[in-house]
Amino acid sequence: MEAVKTGERPLVLSEMRRLLFTEERFSTDPDDAEPYLAGGADAGAVLAVVKPRTLEEIKGLIVMANASCIALYTPMPFGLEPKRPGVIVDPGRMNRIFSLDSKKLTAVIEPGVTWEQMLPEVEALGLRMAVPAAARQGYVLGAYQERDIVLSASRYTNKQVSNLHLVLADGREYRSGSHALPMAEPHGINWREDGGPNLSRLMLGSRNMFGLAHKGYVYLYPHFEKRQVTVLGFNRIGAALKAAQFIANREMAVECVTLNRAKAEAITGKEIPAPWLTVAAIEGSADLVKYYRKRLSKEFKDLDELKKLAPAFEGAFRSPWEAPDTTVGFYTFFSRVPEFDKLIKKPDVPRMVVPVKRGASVYNHYELPERPDMKVYEKLLDAGAFFSSPTGSLAHALFARTGDYEKYVRIIKRRIDPGGIMNPDQMIEEGGDV
Repeated sequence: MEAVKTGERPLVLSEMRRLLFTEERFSTDPDDAEPYLAGGADAGAVLAVVKPRTLEEIKGLIVMANASCIALYTPMPFGLEPKRPGVIVDPGRMNRIFSLDSKKLTAVIEPGVTWEQMLPEVEALGLRMAVPAAARQGYVLGAYQERDIVLSASRYTNKQVSNLHLVLADGREYRSGSHALPMAEPHGINWREDGGPNLSRLMLGSRNMFGLAHKGYVYLYPHFEKRQVTVLGFNRIGAALKAAQFIANREMAVECVTLNRAKAEAITGKEIPAPWLTVAAIEGSADLVKYYRKRLSKEFKDLDELKKLAPAFEGAFRSPWEAPDTTVGFYTFFSRVPEFDKLIKKPDVPRMVVPVKRGASVYNHYELPERPDMKVYEKLLDAGAFFSSPTGSLAHALFARTGDYEKYVRIIKRRIDPGGIMNPDQMIEEGGDV
């Protein structure tokens, strides 16, 4: 399908402006597009920045994009690299919280709801959420769709979406799991994702290249009877990781993370006396917390040496930890962390290791002085680093190593989005063979 002709663009943009009505939700100013772009990306390919507010507006934009072959781009963690004319769709104006259900432990939200907006309302109900450990965007649903690593990954999975409602590239609405079945939503079946025709796994980690979400059901969590943050200090990373693995394997803690001094000071704003920390938030009944503390005391000496830092970490665990654009984060195993430290060659940068799924794997995180070039990423990929939902050049390099995976993603992409209007080239390059 050919790109929209230059002479047709003013008409299409005029229709989009009429659809969105107000100037603050539609802009053709290149300066407004600049914050969304990767360094060195061509701003000339961005025709406008649009901020829809309703489901009908999203459908209207998709219809116009298909009719004119204009691409639709959504914000990316490291910036967009648009190669064909298109508009940037920012969901920030779709920021309604439809419901917070303390019995079913789900929240129904739009894609523009931010953490700053969401967390106070959740905490007011005596509930909590799994918050990102390396947030690259401020939207709750976007972080959960892209399976961002969460601080509570030691106990809770990174998959925090129950059901999704999206608009596909042809303008049809898609509902995942049980919501694809008649009357499921009206009857309150909003916690099951596997009860009906299910494409939602494609919609997670795919950076909106199959459809645009307009509503999502996300998980909430109760507070337990007792919660106690324990801070253990170590001189070496090996000992700190051993403690984290011990805690995670036994499901002692909800949050469990190993940090170096630089990362811990950035998170807490406190002076950290030890080179390495392992921090664990132990939750459960009062008797269970007491038992786990006793086990830790037996396993590790000087358990209470850094207890003065516990309140600072308790506060830090309540909100997302932001990741700078220079972040390199990937999944590996406890035993392989030292190998990747040697490849990164930046021992003093802020860094952390988060156990995942009771310590079966870890998220290994570095905050470098500047973004590494692809040679560094190539070395990490060759060594077995697993990057979750990558974008841009990293995505292309990763998929080149995955056999027929990219081939089948291309087939699905062309079936769902034959015009290639949804985030073209941001994950899967266009024009490849199938």
